[in-house]
Amino acid sequence: KTVLDRYEREHDNVRAALSRAIAGQHAEVAMRILAACWRFWQMRGYLAEGREQAERALALPPGSVEPEVRGAALEAGGGLAYWQADMQVSRAWYAEALELARASGDDARIANALYNLSFTFSLISEDQEQARANASEAVEIYRRIGDQAGIGRSLWGLANSYYYFRDFAPGIPIVEEALQIFRRMGDRFMTAWGLYILALFELETDRKATRQHLEEALPLFTETEDKSSYGLIFDGFATLEWAEGDVVRAMRLAGYGAATERSAGTGLASLSREVAGFIPEALAEDPQLAAAHAEGQRITLEQATDLALHRHEPTSAEA
Repeated sequence: KTVLDRYEREHDNVRAALSRAIAGQHAEVAMRILAACWRFWQMRGYLAEGREQAERALALPPGSVEPEVRGAALEAGGGLAYWQADMQVSRAWYAEALELARASGDDARIANALYNLSFTFSLISEDQEQARANASEAVEIYRRIGDQAGIGRSLWGLANSYYYFRDFAPGIPIVEEALQIFRRMGDRFMTAWGLYILALFELETDRKATRQHLEEALPLFTETEDKSSYGLIFDGFATLEWAEGDVVRAMRLAGYGAATERSAGTGLASLSREVAGFIPEALAEDPQLAAAHAEGQRITLEQATDLALHRHEPTSAEA
């Protein structure tokens, strides 16, 4: 959070520096700034701005830019496009980053690029074989070089390739192994994401566990003000409420998730909930549920948290 807050304070200076670099066609400087800033843009709700900057920076003539620098910039652009759910553009940038990584012969860079690329197949359920091949190769490389953080992340990526293709049972032990690594390393960021995908896996078989995992993940996301995660975590709670039959609460939470996604510029939540069959747009044909969804779009983070944690119960008029 401290680093993100510092970026927030210096955001205007970052913008000015990047604009000067792009205007002067200083490609390497522009790409270094892009690579350094993309997580801030993603987590603090500046995805549209970040994507525009990525397109401008990556369009500069590469000239004498070091391949490693361009690869990092391509990863940044791919990440920004991914969070916008623009998988085709994300895939193109990630694929170029993988080409540069393979040419370098650097195992860690190759594994990281494979890990990134796998998500562009997983989340839109497009090519299960390719998604798993990329994630599995990343796992194998990270195991070979003994990179525990990399093993954990790539296992988590592999687990995603099971969830989005609705192959739940074999995916659970994979994400559980990843979670063990994240907890052992004290990686709160990835622990939150591990808990989130494990909660989705268990939705059909153990809803008590789903709730426990979502409730543990929520403060890990909010403590860093990771705005891009809010749509996903609250949509996870909404999907759980829908599965348990509390459709009014589900629609309110889904409304909050939709509003935060719109504000942050993200677009991934619908991909997750559709696996479970929760479609708020269809339910909103009911006027009462449409009103609940609209109300959810107006509530605060604190109110949404209270709703998700059952600190606020719908009144009889609302039920």
